[in-house]
Amino acid sequence: MSAEPARRKPRHDSVTREIAATPEAIFDVLSDPSRHPRLDDSGMVLASVDAEVVTASGQVFRMEMTMGGVNRYQTDNRVFVFEPGRAIGWSVAEAGAEPLGWTWRFDLEPSATGTLVTQTYDWSQVTDTETLQMIPFPAVPREARLETLALLAELVETP
Repeated sequence: MSAEPARRKPRHDSVTREIAATPEAIFDVLSDPSRHPRLDDSGMVLASVDAEVVTASGQVFRMEMTMGGVNRYQTDNRVFVFEPGRAIGWSVAEAGAEPLGWTWRFDLEPSATGTLVTQTYDWSQVTDTETLQMIPFPAVPREARLETLALLAELVETP
């Protein structure tokens, strides 16, 4: 009897939430890096360095980050999808370096009561052995990503 082939662990994950706001209102928050710290309750995302709103694919925005509240560093985030009111996504790199192999993407789909927001965290392009040994992927737990969507809802939903 042959053994079942080993299954490769998924290297991406998506979380979805219905938000009572227009896709445009949600996109406005996601395309403004200065608002990203308000979407992160982990404390890793500290501030936008550039303070410029994203306006096109290929644009790079720099963020001030921290690991464990001790190690401060900056990341360059290159936008790879920019579709106003529909989708935005970026790859992450250490400041001045090549992308590390993970991306963040938000897809927005109009719904009867607002917008269905899907956030995808994809680390499938991480190939550096040292990075794979150093970072336990997914580096951002599913619960934290669900909390990001809850914080996004708090910012854009009107009572």
